[in-house]
Amino acid sequence: MPLSPALMLEPQSGRPTGPAPGRARLRRGTRLLGLALLLLTAALVWQSSHRVGTGPAAGTSLRGGASTSTAGGTAPAILRVGTFNIHGGKGLDNRRDLDRIASEIRTLDLVGLNEVEGPFLIERKTQVEELARRLDMPWLFAPSERRWWHYDFGNGVVTRLPVERWERIPLPRSFGKGFRNLVVLEAKFSGKPLRVVVTHIDRRDDRERKAQLRYVADYFLALPEPAILMGDLNTTAGDAELCRLLESPGVVDVLGRHHQENPPSHIDWILTRGLVVREAGMGEVGASDHPVVWAALELAPQAVETARY
Repeated sequence: MPLSPALMLEPQSGRPTGPAPGRARLRRGTRLLGLALLLLTAALVWQSSHRVGTGPAAGTSLRGGASTSTAGGTAPAILRVGTFNIHGGKGLDNRRDLDRIASEIRTLDLVGLNEVEGPFLIERKTQVEELARRLDMPWLFAPSERRWWHYDFGNGVVTRLPVERWERIPLPRSFGKGFRNLVVLEAKFSGKPLRVVVTHIDRRDDRERKAQLRYVADYFLALPEPAILMGDLNTTAGDAELCRLLESPGVVDVLGRHHQENPPSHIDWILTRGLVVREAGMGEVGASDHPVVWAALELAPQAVETARY
C-alpha cells in the first residue's frame, strides 16, 4: 500500500536531521577564537612595526677587542679617525657585505658608524660587534630605536683608544617618525682626555634636522678641548646652522682644512677642537651608499704641554 503524502514527509527516525546543538556551539566558538587570534596577531604586528625610542644610557667601558695602552709611551702620536654611514652593510650593488665595510676602516684607530643594524631573528650579534670581531677592536652599539621586536637602528663605535666613559643621549624629536641619538665617549689619547661625539641627524623633516643639528652643535661646543664631532649630519656646507658651527672659534672642518682650494661636497663630517689635522680624505662610494671620511690628527701644542703636567 503506497504511503500517504503526510507520512512521506515525516522523518523515518527519531533523530534530528540538523547538526547537534553542542556541535554547532563548538564550531561557533572555534570561529570566534580564530577571529580573536587573528585580531590579536594583527594588533601585535601593528604595534611592533612602530618605532620606539631607546632613551638615554651610560657605561664605563666598551666591549671586546684590545684597546691601545697609554702606558710606557705606547700610545700613537697620530690618531687616525673616521666616520662611516654603513647603510646596514649594504653596498651600491645591493649586496650586504660587512667584510667590505671592515676593509674600508681597518687602518683607523677610532671610527664612528651610522645606520648600524641590531640582531634580528636568528642573528645574535649586532653589525658593530661583527665588524669589531673582524678588526679585533672594542666596540659599542648605541641603538636609537626599537622596531619589530629588536633594536633596529642606531650608531656605533669601534676604537683602539682606552675609553673611560660613554653616554647615549636622545636627540630632540617633534615632527619625524624616527628616533636619533648622539654618543659621547671620554677616551684617552696621548695621556690627554679626549671627548668624541658620534651622531646621525634626521633628514626627513627640515625642522627636525635643524633642531637636532643645533642641539649637537651646542653640545660639541660646550665640551672641553680636545674634542671631535663626527657623523652623518645630512647637510652640506651651505646650511646656515652648520655655518654657525663652522664659524665658531676653534672649530676645524678636517676636509675643508686639508682641501682648502677645492673641498669636496659631502654630508658626512669630522669637526675638531684642540687638535691639528695632518691628513684628511674621503673614500669611494661602493661598500655603502656613503664614503668613509677620515683624518689623521694630533694634539695641538698647548694640549701636549698641558698633558705633560
